[in-house]
Amino acid sequence: MGILNYLEKFRHNKKILYIVVFVLFIFLRVVGIKGDMLNTDAERWHRRSENFLEGLKQHNFKETYQRYHPGVTLMWSNAFVKYISFKYQLTYTDTPLTLENADYFVNIHAISKVFNVFLFLILFAFQVVFLRKLFNDKVALIYGFLFSVEPYMIGINRWFHQTSFEVLFGFTAILALLLWYKESKVKYIILSAFFLAFSVLAKVTSLILGPIMLVVFVAKIIKDYKEYLNNHHKKEATKKNNYKIFASAFGQNALIGIGYLLFLAIFIFIFFPALWVDPLYVWNEMYGSIFSAVTDNVRADMLSGVLYYLYYPVILVFKLSPITLLLLILSLWGLRKSKDFNVFIFVFSLLNYYVFLTITEQKIDRYALIFFPFILAIVSSYIATISFKFKVISLIFPFIFLLFVIYKYHPVYSAYYSPLVGGTKQALKLGVYDNSGEYFSQAALYLNSYGRDVYTYVPDGFSSFNLLYKGKIQRDRSDYTNYVIRSYDMQRLDVEDIKCKRLVNSFGPKNTTPIVYIWGCD
Repeated sequence: MGILNYLEKFRHNKKILYIVVFVLFIFLRVVGIKGDMLNTDAERWHRRSENFLEGLKQHNFKETYQRYHPGVTLMWSNAFVKYISFKYQLTYTDTPLTLENADYFVNIHAISKVFNVFLFLILFAFQVVFLRKLFNDKVALIYGFLFSVEPYMIGINRWFHQTSFEVLFGFTAILALLLWYKESKVKYIILSAFFLAFSVLAKVTSLILGPIMLVVFVAKIIKDYKEYLNNHHKKEATKKNNYKIFASAFGQNALIGIGYLLFLAIFIFIFFPALWVDPLYVWNEMYGSIFSAVTDNVRADMLSGVLYYLYYPVILVFKLSPITLLLLILSLWGLRKSKDFNVFIFVFSLLNYYVFLTITEQKIDRYALIFFPFILAIVSSYIATISFKFKVISLIFPFIFLLFVIYKYHPVYSAYYSPLVGGTKQALKLGVYDNSGEYFSQAALYLNSYGRDVYTYVPDGFSSFNLLYKGKIQRDRSDYTNYVIRSYDMQRLDVEDIKCKRLVNSFGPKNTTPIVYIWGCD
């Protein structure tokens, strides 16, 4: 009881609590980021960022369109880092180093990711502030804490990828729109359109937020109609007047909705240089992106039966903290009779994403990250309503579990699979395990200690290994091959085909199945 009494006093110092949450957020995402991992398409995004920057400098704006995702948000972020890096190097050298220089790459890659994390911190701060306005300090602080310590969220935030940009900008856009619903202030419409624009500029599939936005606008029409009727027309509540009042509420919010779309289009146009010169080309490419998300088969051919339709619920079970999963179940039950519109939108958003991601054939584990902020918001809104004693218990256990995750996974948090359901081994059995570059960095940095005159054959994870490796890298095995890198995942489980069976080292979470192996060729 002494600890509870101390915490009871401490909880009233909200400034300290907010500082703790923000420090926790940035600390967990930055410490050890230099040598953690190189996700499979990070190399491509580094090169796209440099091409994007070159297109801007040369006024060749069409060339700023590098990929249909389109990844513009990430490229803007990294173009700034690359520009500062080039200017700094030119001050002291004649020619800036390129990505092929392993010593340079490991540093620029870390700096790029840290800069992204600080952008995420800004978005996180907006989310906390918005939740405080929508609910109260309790919900905002609980959400901030749970978001900061959720293992897989930490891992993906440390990637060099557009996924976190898509998720964080998109969720912030929803919160801003909910604030407009609550307060009717146009500034939140502009903010929501701004955030949504950058979510779309990260990945065009963010347009799936459309149904959620539509529900908010429809609910606002009904809300305004009822409020106006109750406050101003109680004595004139005739059928004819009711129609007029509804038409007024509908017309006013319809105009705001049109303004929202206009602001969204303007922000996308301003920050998408390729649209300035060839919008038709960009539109055709973006259309292809949306179409391919429905028809291109990435993981679907490995799934069958019920698992195909339950892929993302299964992934959430594997990727959520078991504490968060339990709290989600309790929260959904505890809030089942809730009339809070914000909670309704969070739940509706989960259903909206589930339907969309299920009908598409692209089944990739990191896509499940889009569910996380809504889940944590639901959990936070419920925990805020229970007794202080149970609040403390609900928050202590996630922190204890975080310590276990740090011990087992640091610094590669995206390799996390919940121990509740068997972790990595069970994910392999179900065919939902995906190595997105985890532990190749550790293998590369380890082999760098063997010197530059070493031949290494890399049939698996080449793009997550080559830029960090200082030796001689091979795409095919030869008589000169000294080492082979293999990834242990759902398709590559043995080394018989490479005839190199001397285990040199292996890397993965502590006390579990290694993920990446270095085999020696005698």
